[in-house]
Amino acid sequence: MDRLAPDALDRLIKLLGMLGSAHDGERAAAGLKAHELMRRHGLQWSDILLAAPVKIGWREKLRACEAHAHCLNHAERAFLRGLAEWQGTPTEKQLAWLNRIFENLP
Repeated sequence: MDRLAPDALDRLIKLLGMLGSAHDGERAAAGLKAHELMRRHGLQWSDILLAAPVKIGWREKLRACEAHAHCLNHAERAFLRGLAEWQGTPTEKQLAWLNRIFENLP
């Protein structure tokens, strides 16, 4: 499989991030542009999604959990708020709790 050049990969990531827009037209345009970028590089979505396992960092897990805050209990939401303000690297205990919340997301 061909890999996307760093600039094309960065563009794809930005386009995919726009799929969460509250505006229908913006979501549709982002999806179409992402599809066109993939075709221009001769790639299928499976080429990208199955290329390599992705290690998800704690910040990405935190953002995913925050996006599902409505599914979490009060203690979990409070923990995530505190972790979002955390200035350093989370402790092992914090990471373990974050991982448990992340793994149980719907």
